Amino acid sequence: MDKDGGPAFPSNYTAKIPTEDPEFTRTTTLWSPGMTLRQYYAGQALSGILAGRHVAMNEKDRGARLAFDWADAMIELEENGG
Repeated sequence: MDKDGGPAFPSNYTAKIPTEDPEFTRTTTLWSPGMTLRQYYAGQALSGILAGRHVAMNEKDRGARLAFDWADAMIELEENGG
């Protein structure tokens, strides 16, 4: 699946940038895309998978794959009017 659902929690923030003159700082606004919606959904799914003990602690790859499978399913459902 190549669709990630777009950004989750994008944000703008102001950064102070020092200059050669210690009495002067420059400020600039920066943008962070945050994580993708797919990553957010996978994290939420992984919490449930681990809490429900659906995978053993030595099955990390399997747990991660399950989490992203759930995330992909949620995004697909939303895109289809879910």
